[in-house]
Formats: sequence, structure tokens, C-alpha cells
Amino acid sequence: MSKNSKKAVVYCRQSSGKEEFSESIAFQENACRNFARSRGIEVIGVFSDLNTPGRLYPTGAETLCELDSALQDWMRHHTTDKRFRPGLGEAIAALPGVDFLLTYDLTRLYRPVQNSFLQSYVNNRLISSGVSLVSVKEGKIDFTDFTDSLVSSIKSQVNDNQIALTREKSKQAMARLQDDGYYPTIPKMYGIRYIGGKDRRVEVIPEQAEVIRYVYDSVLKRMKYTDILRGMNTRFKGRHSGRCFYDSSWRHIIANPFYCGYMHNSGGALIKARQMEGKELVTYEEWRKANEIVNSPRNTPYERKNLVHPFSGLMYCGNCGSKMSVTENEGKFSYACLQGVNARHDPLCSGSRTNINLVRASDEYTGLRKAIAPILLLALYKDLETTGEQPRLKRLLEEEQVRLANIKAREERLAADYANGKGVYAAYEAAFSKLEEGRNRAVNNITSLTRQIEKSGAMEKKAAEYLRMLGTVMSDGLPEHMFKDLLLKSVEKILCYEDHLVIQTVYGDVRLSRYMKHKFRNFPKFTYKVESTSGQRKVTRLDQCVICVTYLYGESEQERLIVDLEKMRFYQK
Repeated sequence: MSKNSKKAVVYCRQSSGKEEFSESIAFQENACRNFARSRGIEVIGVFSDLNTPGRLYPTGAETLCELDSALQDWMRHHTTDKRFRPGLGEAIAALPGVDFLLTYDLTRLYRPVQNSFLQSYVNNRLISSGVSLVSVKEGKIDFTDFTDSLVSSIKSQVNDNQIALTREKSKQAMARLQDDGYYPTIPKMYGIRYIGGKDRRVEVIPEQAEVIRYVYDSVLKRMKYTDILRGMNTRFKGRHSGRCFYDSSWRHIIANPFYCGYMHNSGGALIKARQMEGKELVTYEEWRKANEIVNSPRNTPYERKNLVHPFSGLMYCGNCGSKMSVTENEGKFSYACLQGVNARHDPLCSGSRTNINLVRASDEYTGLRKAIAPILLLALYKDLETTGEQPRLKRLLEEEQVRLANIKAREERLAADYANGKGVYAAYEAAFSKLEEGRNRAVNNITSLTRQIEKSGAMEKKAAEYLRMLGTVMSDGLPEHMFKDLLLKSVEKILCYEDHLVIQTVYGDVRLSRYMKHKFRNFPKFTYKVESTSGQRKVTRLDQCVICVTYLYGESEQERLIVDLEKMRFYQK
């Protein structure tokens, strides 16, 4: 370059990307250097800001920035951790020694918030330094010239408005995707890998799917949360995304409906996630139940004393109505009316004491836990009853779908009328808000009905599975969490008397006499048989039979309990 050549500093800016390198910055710098070389301009410095919005002030203008209420309001509503542009500050500091500030286009220099002082500040610094702005795309801009100054101001305002419009359109497009059952952005969650394509495909990562299933199984078994976390870190080393699994790791897995094939739409309603169709890791019922367990209080007084038992909260004294308290002695659980015994010294309350299990096995009698096993079948029958309503559910679903289609059509007509100037904004907003409420309600109803239909469609399979469970239930072979789940679904309350119990179930009351021998009050053993109601010799489903249960009281007395799904009732003989 000759001694008389003009000098320039180059400024480049990229709004998002990596901090250490940017192809956009490299492209801008290369374009500016080529532009300067072709016009005999010497570049004496290059300054840049990476991953930085064009709305921010340069360093050195901190005081003015604090007074710029438009920018401060913008910053309060955005999550950028940048507050100033050091690269632009260095470029402005170098202006007295150059003839031009060279940039790729005007938007690289600034994209000011509407009513911000940023554009005026930068332009005035250029004017006071006697430096012209040169843009590769727009050419030379002289801010001392009224026309150039006006045009650049209009361009900035148009750019800002265009950004706002683009952002709003982007939000609407993402909301439409979300309402159609697709994640609008790349799903970033444990165990899921984004593939892409027109259908925005995802795939399940097999080794991480094992961790997810372990978490759900553990929560459904009501394992201690510390044990769940310990198990994740010992059994699945190297399968975490960070240094190790944390308490938040399994909680996020439980809270996420994507693993059971659902997601939330833009209105917060739960809808089918199309990206996970056929890839579900757990069922909806498992997801719902796991969240119910996690979100319910755990630190009850009984649990703090390590005296938790499935019957807690169900046992009441038949004499005074007080809730009975659990006690444990050498592994033997029993319930006693402490209020009646200790406060009133009532002998009838003393007689209500009930043993849940026996320490020593007996050929004649047993504890309440084993004696109540037939009652647990009511939970299975109740589940089949509530899932066997497919025709009615399909009719209701069709009605909701029609209602939703009508609401969408009304929304489209309303939007068209407003666009053609047939209504005022306030009236349009009120009408649209009302329609949106109806749409969200219809979507929620459709989601709920769809789930119920899916359950009822699997009724035959479930009825066969429940029949296969029959022997396990009757022999008290259920895992603890399953026993508690069936007990709470079938029994509402147990009133304890000296010689009998009244078990209030989902189908009515059952009287269960105690097995009285000497001074001991225990419970009878039982036998049962399956009788077909379908006319077929071989029973394959629980809904094709009645269960006849006979409680044994020695040779003198028997009590029979019959559960009949077809008539939806049970009775005693």
C-alpha cells in the first residue's frame, strides 16, 4: 500500500454460534478484506464479537446503556448473558487513526431496539471522528449527509420490525408443530436421539432405555429414592450424560410423558407424540402411576418410624370409630385402638386388636393379610368394568372431534374476517380467547378418551392376564407394591370388632368372621374354585367366570364369598 492510501478497521459480528470460532465471522472478514483490496484501502485492524446480539452497546458506552430504557426493557425479557460488545468498543476506539469503518452490511454494526439510542451513539462517534462507514453490501454511507442518515435509520427500523415479524411467525409455526404432536425444536432428553427428516424422526438409545425402564420399575415398586439413585450409578456406569446420575436425573425421567408416547401441546394439554409412536418405553398408566407416587407425600408418621404397612390408613375400631395404630413386634404387625384402650380403657376397643400376619404358621388359621386375598380380586374386576365401555367411548370421542373441527373452522373464519377489516381488535381477541378455551377443553377430552379406548381395546388381553394372576393373588405371592396397589383399589375401610371385621369394598361391604380359638382371634384360611359363566369348559379370561371362595372355620362353619363380574356384584352365602 502507498503512504497516501486510505486506512480502515474492519468490524464483524455474528449473533449466535460458538464463542471460539465462527464461519460467519471468517466469511465477513474475508469479504471485507477483498472489498478493501479492490479499492486500495489498507486494513489495519479487525475486530469482532461472537455470539452477540446487534442490539447491545459497545464497551465504553456503559452509562448511556443504563439510561436506555428501551434496551433495558428488552434485556429483561431475553436470556442473553452478554451486556456489551467489546469488539465494537475496540473498533470505535481505533477510529481516530483511520478513514473508514468497514463492515459486511449495516446490520453487522447494529440492529437497534426501537427507540434505542444505540444507532445515534455509533453514528455520532463516526461523525465526530471524521470516519465514513463503508459496507460491502450497501457501499459508502456518510452520516453527515441527511439522505444517507435517513435511509440508514429507516433500514434499521424495517430490520427490527422484520425480525419481530419473523420471530412471531416462527412462534406460530412451532406452536402448530407442537399442536400436531411434534417437538418444534430438537428434543433434548435422556435416551432419545434426534434423526430428522420431514417427519422429524427420533430413535431410542437402547443402552439408555434400560436406565429409563429401571427408574420406572423402581418407582412403581416404591423403592427409596436414595436406593434408586444408588442403583443408577452402580448398575449403569458410563450411561449418564455427565459425571454421574443425580437426583434430578431420575425425576426428569419420571416427569417426561414423551417416554410413554405423549407430550404437551402449546396450550399445555397432553396429546399423542407422533415421533414416539411404536417406540414407547413405558405405558401411559405406568407413567401416570409413577408421577402419582413421586408427587404424593412420603414422610408420613408411620414411614418416619419405619412402621409402614399396606393396611395403614384403612383400619378403624368398630366400637369407637377411631383410626387404629400399627405396632410391630418381631416382624408381627398388628393394629390396635390406642385411643380407646389408653384414653378410655374400653374393653370393647381392646377386643378390636387385629393381627395382620402370623409369626408361626398354623394349619387351622392365618392372619388378615392372607385371609383378605380374595377381596383383592375386586380391584381386577373393577378395572375390567371401567375398561369395557369401548362403544360409548368411541361415540364420545367422535363428538369431541367434531366439536374441535368446528372450533378450528370458526377460528379460521374469525381470522379471515379480521384480516378483511370486518371487526375491531378487542372484539376479535375476546372471541378468539373464548374459542381457544373450548379448543383446549376439546383436546384434553380427546386425549383422555383416546387413552380410555386404548385401554378398553386391550380388555381381552388384560382379562386373560388377570386370570393368570389369580393363583399368585390367592397365595399371597404378590410383590409388596402390587399388593398395596390392589388393596387400596379394592378396599375403602376396615372396621374391626372382637369377633368379626366389616370390610368396606368398592362393591359393598363384606363381613369376615374371625377364627376364634381359645383367647386368640385370628382369621380363617380359604379354598376357591373358578366357575365358567360363558358355557365353555375351559376358562381363559377373568370376565368369563365367577370365583367361589369358601372360608374354613373347622368342621362346624363355613362362609362363602362369590364374585360375579357378569352381574357386577358380589354376595355371600
